[in-house]
Amino acid sequence: MGEGFKSFYQNVLNERLSELLPTQLREKYEPVSCLSGGESSEVYLVRRRFDGQKAVLRVAMSGAGGSAQIERQILDRLDHPAIPKALDALTEDGREYLVREYMEGQTLGAYVKAHGPLQETEIMDIAIGLCDVLSYIHARQPPIIHRDIKPENIVIDLDGHVKLIDFGIARTWREQAQSDTVAIGSRPYMAPEQFGGAQTDARTDLFSLGVVMIFMATRDSDRTNLAHRFPHGRLLPVVQKCVKVDPAARYQSAAQLKKAMLRIRRRTLTRILIAAGSVVAVTLLVAVALRLGDEGGFARGYAAGYQAGVECGQAEGEKRGYDAGYDQRLDELIQARAQGMDDNAVRFFSGVSYQGNSSGNLINDGLAVEAGDYICYATATQIYRMTLDGKRESLVCNHEGKALNYHNGYLYHLGKRGWVYRALVDGSECVPIVQHHIDDLMVDGDKLYMTNSEDGRKLYRCNLDGSGFEKVSDVEDMFYPSIGNGYLYFGHLSDKDRYLARLPLDALDSEPEKLDNPEANWINVVGDNVFYAAHNVAPETRFITSGIVRLNVNGTERARIMGDMLSYMNVTRYGIFAFSGPDKGRLHKISLDGSQDDLLVDAKVGYVNVAGGWVFYINRDDKEALYRVRVDGTDNQRLG
Repeated sequence: MGEGFKSFYQNVLNERLSELLPTQLREKYEPVSCLSGGESSEVYLVRRRFDGQKAVLRVAMSGAGGSAQIERQILDRLDHPAIPKALDALTEDGREYLVREYMEGQTLGAYVKAHGPLQETEIMDIAIGLCDVLSYIHARQPPIIHRDIKPENIVIDLDGHVKLIDFGIARTWREQAQSDTVAIGSRPYMAPEQFGGAQTDARTDLFSLGVVMIFMATRDSDRTNLAHRFPHGRLLPVVQKCVKVDPAARYQSAAQLKKAMLRIRRRTLTRILIAAGSVVAVTLLVAVALRLGDEGGFARGYAAGYQAGVECGQAEGEKRGYDAGYDQRLDELIQARAQGMDDNAVRFFSGVSYQGNSSGNLINDGLAVEAGDYICYATATQIYRMTLDGKRESLVCNHEGKALNYHNGYLYHLGKRGWVYRALVDGSECVPIVQHHIDDLMVDGDKLYMTNSEDGRKLYRCNLDGSGFEKVSDVEDMFYPSIGNGYLYFGHLSDKDRYLARLPLDALDSEPEKLDNPEANWINVVGDNVFYAAHNVAPETRFITSGIVRLNVNGTERARIMGDMLSYMNVTRYGIFAFSGPDKGRLHKISLDGSQDDLLVDAKVGYVNVAGGWVFYINRDDKEALYRVRVDGTDNQRLG
């Protein structure tokens, strides 16, 4: 494609979106390409100006099937790696605008078109992945029904993971409803109840998934004459049950459908093993008959193979036994804690977000925290601790952990089944603090503070053991909260902008005090100062600029210490650690007064947390692996 055409295309694209988009969206996003267009809706790939994140923008005429605001509300209830997050939603001048996270990969429709009909194992892999996503959305309270499961809304990423996009016509299931208000969906994949007469539910999405499985096997969505057209005999009864006209005759949940496919997979593996065993038996008989075997060698080989099998089986058995024992013990602890506590003291978690960390180390996954004489950090599967010099390591928890916090000898973290804490000294087991929809967890004094996404991101508080759970503020939309000097600092979203505000911890039921006007992001409290990234729009150019602002905790002595575009920022006593859009995600260390800016890590960085003189970061150039490096840039090491 010539440069002249590229320039012409970009000019046309810019001109089109300048006509379509309201000012506040033009200021936030720049166009990249047009993905699709029609009479009632258009879809564009855009890039967020302040950090370069790709996003999908859908513009539709109001009433053209789906509401941007409703879809935003639904996506805000979901927190799953296979589901995009909503970034913006707006209704203006008869148009609906929705901006959501862009999911890298290829649609299933394009994948099948490029590769042809898929094999049985590949169909089951994709369908099982979708079952996991559907189980998640159907388990919300109340359940969410997608209603538009089709190849164009299923994305396969470079690692083969399945993503589900386009919740534009998704709905919340209502117990008393008799039918959906309108017949809506993509006709070849729609269940009979979507045409009216009954309410759609989880079984509706399973019908559509059955048709998708037909498409994967035949490159066609035709449901007729499957006995002759569908090529995979073992999978045929499963697909036929999915597409039954009567919902009661289908699988009743995505978990049931997944179980049926796993049963087929196990039977297939058993047949392979039996067949292989028969070949081995025949081979041995021939060998014995021909006297070509060495009896001593056979005995030694048999013994070695037997021992290897025992060790392999024992390792796998220990892993499964640990998982089962962990789940059972946690259930026992939860039940024990629930007894003798009032109904408001325990909240069962659902859709927990992985944001949240202690003050000064608040942003992103919270993978590391300074814990007394140790540093605790979390890999993808375990939590470890090391001494401050980085030399000695030991296992703390043999399960995943995020949002690590530390207080008075205890490690607070998001574990396998919810929020828990664990004593670091005596090695006792994790004790659950089971909360509902926690977004941020902060420890201060003898209290835990958290925001609750199910309740408009309002502030809640409880004791260190999880008891005394209560709502302490009716202020909504608390973003990037951080505690310091007796106050809670946060970005407060009003009707017009998001500004820096604070509430005193001893009067959280009061009105928030406004400290600064610019949109405040990545808020960190360090000593007597609040650091945050401020995004401003120049009225003459409408260009978004971003920079670091340092503000006295009382709102005085404001100083803009950096003016570059920033993606993320983490401020500690060691300095400011940030990575910017122009530098393609490379990690910089900036002095607290902004006078010095050094490149710390020459790699594309994902999340960054600072603890005890070390920087822990996700390396996107190395398959999202966890790394550590000293704050002076030395001893860069891969952790897992």
